[in-house]
Amino acid sequence: MTSNESISQPTSLPKELALNVWSSERENPFNQLTRFSYFSLVLLSQGAIELKADVSSYTVKAPAVLFFSPYQPFKFGTAQPEELQLSVVNFHPDFFCILKHQQEVSCNGVLFNNLYEAPFVSLSSEQLQLLSVQIQQMAEELQQEALAQHDLLLSYLKIFLIHTTRYKKQVDAQKAADQQGLPLPERSILQKLKMSIEEHFLQEHAPSFYADKLNISVKALGKLTKQHVNRTLSDLIQERLMMEAKRELYLTDKSVKEIAYSLGFEDEYYFSRLFKKNTDTSPIQYRKTVGEDQARKLKIEY
Repeated sequence: MTSNESISQPTSLPKELALNVWSSERENPFNQLTRFSYFSLVLLSQGAIELKADVSSYTVKAPAVLFFSPYQPFKFGTAQPEELQLSVVNFHPDFFCILKHQQEVSCNGVLFNNLYEAPFVSLSSEQLQLLSVQIQQMAEELQQEALAQHDLLLSYLKIFLIHTTRYKKQVDAQKAADQQGLPLPERSILQKLKMSIEEHFLQEHAPSFYADKLNISVKALGKLTKQHVNRTLSDLIQERLMMEAKRELYLTDKSVKEIAYSLGFEDEYYFSRLFKKNTDTSPIQYRKTVGEDQARKLKIEY
């Protein structure tokens, strides 16, 4: 985007549309913890940010595109907001459900709901130009009411997602190729660790459990995860727990104590402190903000 005039700030949209495109220049619209009740794509054209998403932090330099699932907390930090230029695409699952259309646009598990990879991909100047044009097309279409507008917008969105997924897969493939240089035992350990966390995270929270299970020291295993997943071993375990906690807070009416117990915490207050540490909000406030009743309300308003 070259101008704030071409794309407006987010406004309420008819439920049947449920798509919004807007831009921001020379300011940081995400300097506070942000949660949307819809999918979000952020095209960073200029500047650099310190991204906090879930329990992880990253340095992201333009050009790049970032992607966030509904209710995923994220925050941008920057020392020079006046250098930022970004464009944002928000779309509700009612507009396009990535799960139902997985065969059409294979972005689930690549762009969204990907625990072990960063929620962004760096771009070349050519890729940035292509995605910028696609966002501009969506923005212009939103300014008019014309025949088959919904279908055209959906097509533009799918094309954007397909290209972004391709770029992310290229990066992931290169990363996998780089990991081929790792000794086979190390590659095997990383794969087994992912499976082990999925199997045991509800009961086992200690890094030592996974290190012992994989017959490796905690220090060595932590070094592997930091180098190849950009998270400490504790971060991986906690992020998986927090993903499950948010799901329970959003989808159920269980008490915080019940959720804490189901996640293997005997002390609900310790669980609450850990939740706040990793999400910048308490479980109760999270539920009030993005719980199921609030989600219905936001969905109707959106």
